[in-house]
Amino acid sequence: MNLAERVREALKAKYIWHHPFMKLLYSGKLTPHQLRGWIVNRYYFLKCVPVKDAMILSKCTDPELRKLWLIRLSKREGLGGYLGDVEGWAEFAKAAGIPRQVLEKSKIIPGVKMAVNSYLDFVRHTNWLYAMSATLAESMLIDELPRRLKALSEKYEWIEPEGLEFFYQRMSYLTEEIEIVSRAIEKKILSSEQLKKCIKAAKFNCDVQWAILDAIYMKYIVTSQ
Repeated sequence: MNLAERVREALKAKYIWHHPFMKLLYSGKLTPHQLRGWIVNRYYFLKCVPVKDAMILSKCTDPELRKLWLIRLSKREGLGGYLGDVEGWAEFAKAAGIPRQVLEKSKIIPGVKMAVNSYLDFVRHTNWLYAMSATLAESMLIDELPRRLKALSEKYEWIEPEGLEFFYQRMSYLTEEIEIVSRAIEKKILSSEQLKKCIKAAKFNCDVQWAILDAIYMKYIVTSQ
């Protein structure tokens, strides 16, 4: 079993598709207000992804991995014809009826901020190998993203279709990116203890995503704000 497979096995029991908010999203049961609440708060995380990846790049001492990571960072920043996390999500938000000015100025749920900031702190203070390994939780998106896209396109017809391009583009390179980075990281793991820490880091990322959804679910579903 390779590293990516080990991570997927470790995370499958508590990945975001099990979260009640995502179950509502997949089933088409979210109101426009609730879905827009998710979009606005998720944007805070997406804005931090390139920052997080840049921190990892600055700490990485391995030339081969730096080059691979720079390619990843370029895509996430929106270079080379890619939309990037920030612009891509902003276009999605616009298609869902959230103007860019509103998106940028919207108040973020404190629990979302806390979860995202904890991820940035983890990357800032941990070894670059484990910070990089945390992103392998994204391997679960290979199965989750098509499911999310299908729901958004078929069950939320009020979203303008062109706003979903970000998801299609992400899916076009996700599998290859995960496999390349995973194989490169695996070469640097020299002990069973390091392997455990790499998988633990991916679990931490999963916990961050779950905490983000917890905060959103509490505000928009439980308390119906």
